[in-house]
Amino acid sequence: MDAGWKRFWVGLWMLAAAFAWVECWPGAPVYAESFGETVTSTFGLHGYVENQEIIRNENFVTDYHVASIRNRIDLQPSGALLQDAAIPTFGGLPPLSSFSVNYFMDIRPGYEGAYDIVTDRFGNHTTGFSGIGFSPFTQPFAKSGGVALLNAFGYDPRRFNGVVARDFAFLMPVSQNIRFINNVNGVPWSCWHCINVEQTVSNLRFERDDSNLIYYPVREAYLDFRWDFFGANLLRLGKQQIVWGKADFFRLQDIVNPVDFSQHFFIEPFEDTRIPQLSAWLQHRFGDILGLQDVAGNLIWNFDEFNPVGLGVGGQPWAVNFGEQKRAFAFDNSLFDAGLCGGSPTPGSCNPNFVNFGLVRERVPDWRLRNTGLGMKWDFQLPHPAIRFALTDYWGIRDTPTFVLTNLDAVPTLPGCAAMANISAGHPAIFGPGGGGLPFIATDPSSIHLAKNVAPQNYLNNCVFGGGAEIRYHRANTLGLSADYFEPYTGVVIRVESSWTHNALLNNTDYLDWTHNGDILQYVIGFDRPHFIKFLNPDRTFFSSFQLYETYYPGQKSENGGKDGIVTGVNDFTFTAFTQTHYYRDQIIPLIFAAFGTEGTDATIGGNTEWLISDHWSATIGVDAFLGKSHQHNVGPNALFQQRAFGGLQPPQDAPYSESVFGPAHMQAGGAERNVMDEFWTRLRYRF
Repeated sequence: MDAGWKRFWVGLWMLAAAFAWVECWPGAPVYAESFGETVTSTFGLHGYVENQEIIRNENFVTDYHVASIRNRIDLQPSGALLQDAAIPTFGGLPPLSSFSVNYFMDIRPGYEGAYDIVTDRFGNHTTGFSGIGFSPFTQPFAKSGGVALLNAFGYDPRRFNGVVARDFAFLMPVSQNIRFINNVNGVPWSCWHCINVEQTVSNLRFERDDSNLIYYPVREAYLDFRWDFFGANLLRLGKQQIVWGKADFFRLQDIVNPVDFSQHFFIEPFEDTRIPQLSAWLQHRFGDILGLQDVAGNLIWNFDEFNPVGLGVGGQPWAVNFGEQKRAFAFDNSLFDAGLCGGSPTPGSCNPNFVNFGLVRERVPDWRLRNTGLGMKWDFQLPHPAIRFALTDYWGIRDTPTFVLTNLDAVPTLPGCAAMANISAGHPAIFGPGGGGLPFIATDPSSIHLAKNVAPQNYLNNCVFGGGAEIRYHRANTLGLSADYFEPYTGVVIRVESSWTHNALLNNTDYLDWTHNGDILQYVIGFDRPHFIKFLNPDRTFFSSFQLYETYYPGQKSENGGKDGIVTGVNDFTFTAFTQTHYYRDQIIPLIFAAFGTEGTDATIGGNTEWLISDHWSATIGVDAFLGKSHQHNVGPNALFQQRAFGGLQPPQDAPYSESVFGPAHMQAGGAERNVMDEFWTRLRYRF
């Protein structure tokens, strides 16, 4: 049975068991008569219909084009099935009083018109140049002979993003025709078990992907069981969002549900981009105990099939860089492995088993009980001072991917390489001529034993011609503590959120397989305050918020200006701020925001103004700018390939470093590719 249907049936059986428990108690017939009246009298339908349009450009100067014409209908039916019942218990315990059952659904079909209107940029069969606005014929890539090289390998240069010479290791096809990317020079090849890479235009057009194919267009659907029993109790069961933490824009404790960042980055609120999960949430409110106020205990069980964070795929208007590489299977040198190895995986060729130089597979955890997530949360408040705390602990699979080198194509005949390492016997190895006729050995990184004082990155950069990578997801435990305090004299709300993730699998290019286990420490400090700016608005206050966010990786190293070692930097600070106010009897609401990251030395700034035309109609206009610079990182097995392709045996000084592969990990929301994604956007919404 498909894993998606397994999770569906588990959820269905749990709902059926809950209904059976309610329907089988002795007083059920009494309430059955009023069931229809309860459903009818409590039924409510809320939601909205909206149209959102985005015009994207490069630095607000050139290359204006439509990036999104999104149309959505959001329907939210809700109501009660049972109200204020009293259900008997066993063993002389008091009855479950005030027992109620409520339901909620969120049905959200959508249509993205960009796939039908801007076909030369978005979708599976684009024929123009990349949506990021530059052509290989206008870049140094063309001058370096890259176009001729593409032609020599049988590729159409018009189907590729332009890249500069130092980034030759990454060429992503513009065309996302599935047959094209699954055939390299006529050789069938793909990323085994990679999810969300072979989406049809139809699925993308109607906002469907691997995270919601089974349930679409149902986004949320759950039952709330509420009762009094030694305090107030709640059991929420079904497809839902479980929201933890107090920070805006950042996910320290808010990790139960993954987020789909391919929906317009973080510009969209998390409540619209979280991927709801089949889960159970049980809460018991203890009241005041042990000198603490409003104590509440929470248990959650996320029994849904594993979903990774949404990065999008090539052909989507807002796909994140890693998502684009994933669909192109070009996280490494995959687009040229057939050309470099004789063009076909046939006996007698250079590589009879056709070792993939690129993204080989994605190891998505199967649906099974041990792969589900468990969490606990305690809420309480101190009486003096009145500080509200939340302590969380979540044990589950992290939704962020880790890229692992699983085979390396070493060239032991290069000068000094034989003395650097020896390769264990008995491991599967393939011998054949690599580029330029040099023989290479394809082997697992674990079978390579480096000589004393030989740094792994030196061996990868100088003795490895290529390699195959795969995506893995690692289970980890995350402890979190958050607090908020309202300071009555100044009106400032102080928010603090922190988390500690133990034994996470991290990408670090100082290791032969690019991975290392380590801890992640994060915290956010936020300050919120209403205040007047009289000369801008004498009648209404502004509400302003400021945040300081830090991520720290203890025990990791980052060297050469962040080009070596852990790919995201050891210590990264991000600063955010926003302010908003109200004009014209609170109908006009302007807002501006800014975010700056020290690791990427980039920023995102923007703002929007919403006009509440009536109780139902609203119109919003906004602008966003993504600022920053490109970053390079050690490319490991790509380095020697770049040296031989463009520098011969005498490597250029920066040969080990490239913007490809891990460079985007430094760029955050800005960086080179985001400088061409500045935008104007509008939204017209009818609420009901």
